[in-house]
Amino acid sequence: MHPVKLELINSVLNETKFLCNMEHKDLNASTQAVLRLTDEQLYELIYKIMLSVPDKLIYLSDKNKVNYYVKLIASEFVLFQVNEDVMDLDYPVCFSNFIVELNGTLVSDRGTRTNKTTIGNKI
Repeated sequence: MHPVKLELINSVLNETKFLCNMEHKDLNASTQAVLRLTDEQLYELIYKIMLSVPDKLIYLSDKNKVNYYVKLIASEFVLFQVNEDVMDLDYPVCFSNFIVELNGTLVSDRGTRTNKTTIGNKI
C-alpha cells in the first residue's frame, strides 16, 4: 500500500477521534455521543473506508485540499457513526454511499505529492 495512503488512514482516524471528543465535551453540539468503537475497530473501519477512496487523493499536491478531504471524510464518518450502529464493523450504507459519491467527484489537480510529504501533523 502506498505510504501516503497509510498516512491518510491515520489522519482520518485522528481527526475522527478529535471530532468525537469535541462533540462529547461540547454541550451545544447537535449530538452527544462518544466514540463507541475501540481504537483497533476504528482503525479497521477507517482502513476499509480509505481503501475505497481513489488514489487521486494520494497524489493531490495541495495540502489544503488533502486536509479538506481528510476532515470531510472524518466528519461524515462521525455523523453516520452517531446515527448508525457500526459495532459489527460493517460501515453503514449511508457512509458507503458518501464514499461512492466522493469517488465520483474527487478531482485531482495536476501536481503530484512526493513520498516524503507528511500530512498527519498538519491537520
